[in-house]
Amino acid sequence: MSAAPAPESQPHAPSSRLVLPRLIKIIAITQVWGAATGTWSLVQQLAQWGPKTPIAVPILLVGLLLFYTLLGATALFVLRNRQPAIYWLGVAQLPQLVLLQTPDFLYRVLSGAYFVVRAGGGGLGFDVGVTSIASIRWGDLGLSTGMGVNVVAAATLWYLAVTYPSLESEARQYPMRAHDQLGRLGGSRPE
Repeated sequence: MSAAPAPESQPHAPSSRLVLPRLIKIIAITQVWGAATGTWSLVQQLAQWGPKTPIAVPILLVGLLLFYTLLGATALFVLRNRQPAIYWLGVAQLPQLVLLQTPDFLYRVLSGAYFVVRAGGGGLGFDVGVTSIASIRWGDLGLSTGMGVNVVAAATLWYLAVTYPSLESEARQYPMRAHDQLGRLGGSRPE
């Protein structure tokens, strides 16, 4: 009796399926909600635009509308496990990362789940929510100077930049075979 030859093991093809933790997907769900509520308020503000409104205001509102569109589409791609969504999810976190407040300028853009740690005005404060806030104002506002950091956006960026790539690199086989490095000739494996 002769034993049948063992079937040749097939190398694992790189997975095109995106594997993210549930917390990132929950954040994506809240960002879809935040993008929807933010878009609704921006559309209402654009409807009130009149001939005496400075041109910077509608340009800023259209820019915020594009941001919310990018954020919502990216979050949906994350929920559908699409690979390019990782990059765009990180890009969508950047405008939400830092909040600034001076006597003449206020910048606060948040969407979805947020936890903000802010300092200024003589104290330390925290803001928590699951909605959209878009407030960019300038002029003599009479505000105290302060700054804040959105911890949810910072943690999401950290995960996407540091942890996610290292998990992907650990999944690779070592040492890599020639066809893993260069691809196969003709795109198919000879049998």
